[in-house]
Parts: sequence; C-alpha cells; structure tokens
Amino acid sequence: ERFENAQKNNDLLALVEDCISYLNKFPHGRSSKWAHDKVLEVYFYFYDQVQTGDEKWVALRERTLSLIEKAEWSRLGDWSRVMSRRSDFVGSLRLAERALDKTGTSAWGAILLYVSGRSAQMLGDLKKAQRHFETYAENHSAGEDIAEVLFRLGLVHIRQEQWASAVAVFERLLSLKGQDRYDLSARYWMVRALQEGKSSRAEKEAEVILLKYPFSYFGLKLRAESSQGQLEWPYPLESAENLKASLKMTGPQKKSWDRMRALAAAGWRAEALEEALSFPLPEDGKLKALLAQSFSDVQAFPVVIRLMNQAGDLSLSYRTKDLMTLGLPKDFRPLVEAEAKKHNLQPLLVWSLIRQESAFNTRAVSTSNALGLMQLIAPTAREVAQNLKMGDLH
Repeated sequence: ERFENAQKNNDLLALVEDCISYLNKFPHGRSSKWAHDKVLEVYFYFYDQVQTGDEKWVALRERTLSLIEKAEWSRLGDWSRVMSRRSDFVGSLRLAERALDKTGTSAWGAILLYVSGRSAQMLGDLKKAQRHFETYAENHSAGEDIAEVLFRLGLVHIRQEQWASAVAVFERLLSLKGQDRYDLSARYWMVRALQEGKSSRAEKEAEVILLKYPFSYFGLKLRAESSQGQLEWPYPLESAENLKASLKMTGPQKKSWDRMRALAAAGWRAEALEEALSFPLPEDGKLKALLAQSFSDVQAFPVVIRLMNQAGDLSLSYRTKDLMTLGLPKDFRPLVEAEAKKHNLQPLLVWSLIRQESAFNTRAVSTSNALGLMQLIAPTAREVAQNLKMGDLH
C-alpha cells in the first residue's frame, strides 16, 4: 500500500526508502525483484536529470544514494555494477566500497574490488585505484578480471610516474595465459615505462611490438619514432599473389550471400552486415583475403577488417598495401568531411577513430553502452559537450 501511495503521489524518495526497508526485511519476498529494480529506476531518473545542470537534481540524487547505502551488501554489489556500466563512477564507487567490508576474499570481494578500482581510476583517484587493484592482485590472482586489473594497475603506476612498478606489473600480466587481449597494449606501455626509467631494455621490447604488431597504432607510432617521424610501408605495395578466383558455396551459404547482396543493393546496409556477420569464415589465409574483397563491395567493413587482420597474421604475403586498405575505408565521406571541417579536425583522424571504435558498424553497442560510429557514452558525451560549449546533445 505504501508503494502504491508513494507512486501515486510521485514521492520518489519515500518510494526508494520503502523499497530499501522492504528488501532488508524481506530479501526473498514476493515484491523483492520489483523493489530491487525500482530503486535503480528512480536513482537513474535523478542521475539523468543531473545532466541538465539544475542543482536540485544533484541534491535529489545524493539523497537517493544515501538511502540506497542502507541496503544489504549484496544489493549494493549488484547496484554498483550496474552504475559502473552506466558510467556513474561516483555511485558505483560509494556502493562498492561500502559493501567491500562484508565480502572478504570471496568471489564477491573480487568483483567489488574490480568495480571500486575501475571507478576510482575513472574519477582520477589514483591512490585509491592503486589500493583496490593491488588488493585484487594479491588476493585473487586467478580471478576472472585479473588481466584487466593488472593492465589498469600498470597504467595507474604510469600516471603516478612509478616506472619500475609499472614494468613489474606489465611483466606479470604478459606472463599470464589467455591475456592476448592485452598483449599489445601491455607491451607498448611497458616500453614507455622502460623509456622513462632509462632502461636499455626499451629498444628490445619495442622491436617485439614492431615484429608482432606492425600495423597497429602502437606499432606504427614506434616505427615512426625510430625513423625521425617518417613511415614507409614495410612490405610490398601490391599483392604478390593472384587473388582473383570464384568462391564455391553450399546451398545455405549461397542463399545467405544472395540475401546480403540484395540488402546492400537496396541500401539496407545494417541488415546486409547482419547477414555477413553470420557467414562462416574460412581458415585459409588466401580465402580470407578473397572473401574480404567481396565483403568490401557490400560495405560489410567489420567482417572485412576481421578477415584482413586474420589473413595478415597467417602470412606476411597478405600484409600488402592494396589488400590492407580494404580494411581502411573512407566511408561516410560527406558526413565525416563536413564534421571534421566544422571542428577543425583531420578527416583521417575521424575515420581512424571510427574504424577502431565501431569498425563502421552504425549499430555497434559496447558493454559500457557506448553507441554509434564513434562509440560515445551518452552521459560522458553530454558532459564533455558542455565543457567544450558545444550545446546540448540529443
């Protein structure tokens, strides 16, 4: 009855307070899921209104957060993770730290240390981020997020100019099995830490990157630095192999292929990409390059980029300029050039960012709810736009 009255009267603070009280007294009650979700719904309503700049919403959000902190620790853990994914790092840090005292070295403790460390890092509180990440690394060395935690810890050390500590953390990360996602980035920042620490190892470690990741941003940057800012294509310009051939397909593959081309011809680009993403990819490097050429014709660039990266990893013969440019499209030309000119940017910089963030997939959505070609997180984008005096974003 109190829930209903609070909603009827639009008394959202009373509703949150009653929800928290209910969850604490009846954690498995019939309305527990409803109350759990309603707390978040009200909180994020206030959180979103804060972006308008009206101070009353800041006070309402703060009051709501104080009420939420009275909940049982596992609820706080759940809510802190959701807040972190929504880029509300102030809220996620407060709730996660409040719940940490109750979790010890349990699996929940690992989750909350990760959330706390990441949130603190995003807020620029490097000392606090370092403490949470180091506790995670000490107590949860086999934790699900250990690779990311070590990578972030290394960056925190770099931000604090703790070069030797950064190198030690990156070395530990690179020794882990299954850390391929961070291999390039960890190696690059280890090189930077070694350079700042005047270590003779820096040049040797840079050579590892140039050999393993010659076309990555970090690889190209290090190559340019070693050549007084000049870059030359390290492989033949044209493909040494004749890559003109006919593709043979099974019946279902042919139907999918025909649907993809028909959708692309009709201008249904996103739908054509969906067909391309479901197409089984070959293992052979030459077939990957062949297929990349065909997918490029229908602008299925996320698949093209994946295929060319895979083909280049299989053989240096596919790292030719004519083939690699398949994965470097200058798509959305009128839009990119107009916006780049408006904001005094190089169009190539905009294209590069789009390629890296969304691979030209207009419907790309990340785990952090980043959207669009340049993968903007809405609250962060609005805040930055206000700081740059760009006006409201819609």
